[in-house]
Amino acid sequence: ALAEQFAVPLSTALSQSQIAVATQSGNVGDGLNILTQAMRLSQATGTDLAATNNLVTTSLQAFHLRGEDAGRVTNVLFQAAQRSRVPLDAMQNAIGRVSQTAVHLGLSFEQLTALFLTISQQGGKPAEAFSLLNQVFVKLLNPTEQLQNFLNDLGTPTAQLALQTFGLAGFLDKLNQAASQTPERLGDIAGSARTLRGLLALTGDQTQAFEENLRSITRTSSELINAQQRVAGTPGQQLKA
Repeated sequence: ALAEQFAVPLSTALSQSQIAVATQSGNVGDGLNILTQAMRLSQATGTDLAATNNLVTTSLQAFHLRGEDAGRVTNVLFQAAQRSRVPLDAMQNAIGRVSQTAVHLGLSFEQLTALFLTISQQGGKPAEAFSLLNQVFVKLLNPTEQLQNFLNDLGTPTAQLALQTFGLAGFLDKLNQAASQTPERLGDIAGSARTLRGLLALTGDQTQAFEENLRSITRTSSELINAQQRVAGTPGQQLKA
């Protein structure tokens, strides 16, 4: 039924369903929900089903989410695709690499995606955007003396506590306040040119861009459903079915 509904070859639907169910420790219901959402995302964006299924399962596993959260994940990915030129299949490996440090910092899937969007919208390849994010995350988890002093001055001796206390946008604002004191302050906190690049891509005017991206990608899932239904109604898709 799913294969017919989303105009996918039965053999493809079966193979992808096995992958989705396997990631849920054999829970068929959760696995089929993942597959349904991956099919919807695939049809709405024109992305290969294997890529969307892999991206959804990778994101769920990386952020310790359940199969029932698949709709939430696909909605975020759809909104991200609408707001960048980055193909969804280009995000798969990058999310897997950077998600571990993001989770250690207590960041959500939505926050990571919004951060990625904020950097990628400034130009550059997806891998480079995620690499800059990972550089910043690693530095926050292993602070330099200057960064540690900054965290101590905030009354939060770890970056995890700072993010929990002020929120991500609030923490970025604290960095903005520090940078406004002297031009060199942000560079001292960063400790390296590459980390500074990452921080500059998220502070200043870009903090507001991040907040807007975060609001945008957490909008209602009806936009994804409507987009998928529009594609499904085209003559080409109806012929496939």
